[in-house]
Amino acid sequence: MFPKFSTIKGQARDALNGIWGKTAWKEFLIFLTGGAMTFGLCLYEIIALFILNIVARTSTAEWATHINTITLWMFLHIVISIVRICISSGMKIGMNKYYLELAEKPNKEPQSGVTSHIKYFSPQFILSASRDVYTSLLTLFCIIPGIMSYLKWSMAHFVIAEDVDTRASDAMVESGYTMDGFKWKYFLFNLSFLPILLLSSVTVIGLFFAIPYIKMAQAKFYYHIKHPVYDKDKDLNELKTLQTDKFSFDDFIVEYEDKVARKQQRRK
Repeated sequence: MFPKFSTIKGQARDALNGIWGKTAWKEFLIFLTGGAMTFGLCLYEIIALFILNIVARTSTAEWATHINTITLWMFLHIVISIVRICISSGMKIGMNKYYLELAEKPNKEPQSGVTSHIKYFSPQFILSASRDVYTSLLTLFCIIPGIMSYLKWSMAHFVIAEDVDTRASDAMVESGYTMDGFKWKYFLFNLSFLPILLLSSVTVIGLFFAIPYIKMAQAKFYYHIKHPVYDKDKDLNELKTLQTDKFSFDDFIVEYEDKVARKQQRRK
């Protein structure tokens, strides 16, 4: 039986108990690193545009002599952008692993962190790029398919965090399979955090405490999908509604065990 939203949120708060500030600091480091790299890239673009403006005012002969310089600046722009995305992707894997470890063992200090999985940036980088492109293209045609595709692939980053050797395409397939029957529920679950985001956005500091809470709750949501809890009495009652003269109670027990086995197999 899948738990209520309030139960999952309560478990998320319990998991962050005692380390909420530390987790908020980790999220702030990711924000600070990304912001610093973005600022550096913007500063680089300003300087590059300034130089290009000077070159454009020169004669044709001088323009030709500066072609190599312009090419070098463009090449460095691409390199800096890729490095920025790769570092951010590696940090995201580390934090996703951090939340998954907390979801599985709330009372144990996670071994993962901001910099623990930077070298495994490749699958997260490809996942972010492909998922964003596919979702954007679908949204251009219709908003609903775009939202559905985003929800379908929303757990792919947790799939990669569980196994960093997973390819981005495999993670998207696994996420789609995992979210089968849970997309609408996950949409409502995320929507329930809107008031918290609005309140915490009043102060920037509040966001750094709200974000760990939301991400921890999302990790708990994923954990409950992968590790479902079954209510034997409820499941047997559902099976008994199908009872006919051809079946005995022993048949229901066998059917129940088969049903549980199929569900567990699907969630592996």
